[in-house]
Amino acid sequence: MKVETRGGLDAIDGMTPLDVVVRILNNQLSSLMWIDEKAEEFSSRIQKLATQGSAADRELMGPKFWMS
Repeated sequence: MKVETRGGLDAIDGMTPLDVVVRILNNQLSSLMWIDEKAEEFSSRIQKLATQGSAADRELMGPKFWMS
């Protein structure tokens, strides 16, 4: 039989309060790991775009425009 807990997780009969806490903490850890993974992906994308933008700026500011 399932019992609804305050956090919205289903506790199964026989689970101790510690089991419920561990389940909640594991879910939170999984969420934080997912957020960290996505943050690293976005950081990598931003760094790549910044590098591409800097290369494009150098091409535009190169000596060929100053000499013409």
